[in-house]
Amino acid sequence: MDGKTHKSSSISWLSRALLCVVLAGAVRHFLLLTYVPFDGPRDTSRSLVDNVMTTPLLSYKTSTGGFPTTAQGLRALLIQPVGVANWKGPYILTNEVPKDPWGTTLQYLFPGIHHPDSYDLWSLGPDKMDGTADDIVNW
Repeated sequence: MDGKTHKSSSISWLSRALLCVVLAGAVRHFLLLTYVPFDGPRDTSRSLVDNVMTTPLLSYKTSTGGFPTTAQGLRALLIQPVGVANWKGPYILTNEVPKDPWGTTLQYLFPGIHHPDSYDLWSLGPDKMDGTADDIVNW
């Protein structure tokens, strides 16, 4: 076998392997879109409660030594509260605290009832009433 044949078979093997990876990814994507339900507003709210607000709150805590109080609320991520040293915000890149998909302000409690060493964060859900089954919570 000469060098040319060996190189060509290596390229052929690599292209087949790459094609298999691409096809497997496409099949996975199709199956996820087909069989994993997406509930737009609920999933968006879940992401806000579990992910989007976590980074700004942890950044605030790292800078100031603690989470915002309940009275300061999530606005403390935008505007420096009176008496808070080492504030390096704003910690959110928007002009206001994000609202859930139903237009309601996220609920915030520190220290949390469910997370006494941290915070409780939740959306009131589509019915906009606290304490009901459709609330989207971080506990």
